[in-house]
Amino acid sequence: MIVEDPDAPCCAGGTGAAWVHWVIYRISPATRELSQAVPARVMLEKPVGAYQGVNSWGRIGYNGPAPPSGHGTHHYRFRLFALGRPLDLFHSLAADAVDQAMHGHVLDTGLLVGTYARP
Repeated sequence: MIVEDPDAPCCAGGTGAAWVHWVIYRISPATRELSQAVPARVMLEKPVGAYQGVNSWGRIGYNGPAPPSGHGTHHYRFRLFALGRPLDLFHSLAADAVDQAMHGHVLDTGLLVGTYARP
């Protein structure tokens, strides 16, 4: 799953880039939920065998929405991918590297978009 904000000041304007809030991969198909407060570690105990990548802050794990005040509504995309085989990735990667590794193996995708704005 990749969580990103295409409306971030760095990325708005149709460049195709987005500010990445979270990269998590190698999630078992048996996983039905993600816990709150997932620890900021590369390899996770829960969900078993999952790995987290590097977000746009250069950190491991999830960093939540924080658009600049008065910047308008931001759209936070939660993109989930069903793959035909597990990714052979056993270290922390950025979203573009995970996207590249998934190429040719995506069976289906899901998308949830949430919005947030600061006054």
